[in-house]
Amino acid sequence: MSFGGAEAPRDGSHDVSMRFVSPQFFSTMQIPLLRGRDVAQSDTGKQPFVAVVSESMAKRHWPSQDPIGKTFKLAFAERTVVGVVGDVRVRGLEQPSEPQVYLPYQQVEDGGLIGYVPKELVVRTVATPDALVAPIQRIIRKADPEQPISNVRTVSAILADETAPRVTQLRLLGALAAIALLIAGIGIHGLLTYAVSRRSQELGVRRVLGAQGSEIVGIVMREGVVLAAIGIAIGMLVAYIAARGMGALLVGIKAGDPLTFAVASALCLATVLAGCLRPALRAAHVDPMTALRAE
Repeated sequence: MSFGGAEAPRDGSHDVSMRFVSPQFFSTMQIPLLRGRDVAQSDTGKQPFVAVVSESMAKRHWPSQDPIGKTFKLAFAERTVVGVVGDVRVRGLEQPSEPQVYLPYQQVEDGGLIGYVPKELVVRTVATPDALVAPIQRIIRKADPEQPISNVRTVSAILADETAPRVTQLRLLGALAAIALLIAGIGIHGLLTYAVSRRSQELGVRRVLGAQGSEIVGIVMREGVVLAAIGIAIGMLVAYIAARGMGALLVGIKAGDPLTFAVASALCLATVLAGCLRPALRAAHVDPMTALRAE
């Protein structure tokens, strides 16, 4: 691969992933076309050689420039960039892939690239995918009876296979988190129940002096909220540190994602409030005279 006649250094910084594609490949795979155009049926070997590049490719080689119209040499030909598409993760969801270059399939002669064998046919349908397998096989065999057809799978099945290990890990972590949240709620409930029983005389005095049930509920709930605030602050710090160490499990989300932390904090606060509610209501219905006579 070269730019402007200069050979790219062989240090890995200019590595790209190359694919020969047919028109509508990007719409079929739902890869967004960001600028320019798709490859076309008119992009044949008799026309100027073109390429569609990924967004990361454009940012790496033409930062702050319009990549449309730029040229580079790849696959034994000088090529002009006619489109820019979104990045895809061809190396798995856990790590970013090298920049992508997509070339029109009609601009390579049969056997022109040793070791490169086009082998993937992607079909998008609104019908049941399994119902199309047999008709597609018949069409391919009619066009080329010697063309082997194997490993027919839906994209959802491929994605499920690729992500199965991480999905299992995340489900396990989610189950453990749910159990921890439940135990925390039960613990807070027990702690506040004990605290209310220890303060029954105080609460009875407050009732005798004219405190309303809502005020008693507010006192107990505030104690729970204070405990929750302290716990959430410490927990968020620990969670942020843990998330940075578990970056391989996070796809499309940052370790310090504010929305995730906000939802987690709200969930923890809701659990605390639910645990506080029963002791607070119990405290509001404490009989003043019984509380005052209690030791």
